[in-house]
Amino acid sequence: MEEQTVEIGSGNVFADLGLENPEELLLKAQLGVEIANVVARKGLTDAAAAGTMAISEDEWLALRNNPLGHSTGELLHLLNRLDQEVQVVVTPRLVGREQTAA
Repeated sequence: MEEQTVEIGSGNVFADLGLENPEELLLKAQLGVEIANVVARKGLTDAAAAGTMAISEDEWLALRNNPLGHSTGELLHLLNRLDQEVQVVVTPRLVGREQTAA
C-alpha cells in the first residue's frame, strides 16, 4: 500500500492556498452561504429572492455562484434585505495563529 500524507488545514482554505486577504475572502464566502441558506429556508424562488434583495435575477444567480466578487458591505446589505439581523463579534485572536502587521 502506498503511504499517504495528510496535511491539516488552517480552517481557512483561502489562507491555505496563499491567496491575498484570506480572512476577507472567507468572510465573503460565509456571508454568501448564509444568504443562500436564508433564501432556501424561506423557500424563495430565484425570482422572488432577487426581488426581495432588489437585484436582478442574473445578479442573484452570479452572487449565489460566486459571492467573492461582491463587497462585504453589499453582502451584509443583502442579508438585511432578507430580514436578517447581522451582528459583528470581535474576540482576541486564538493563540498560535499567525499575526499580520496592521
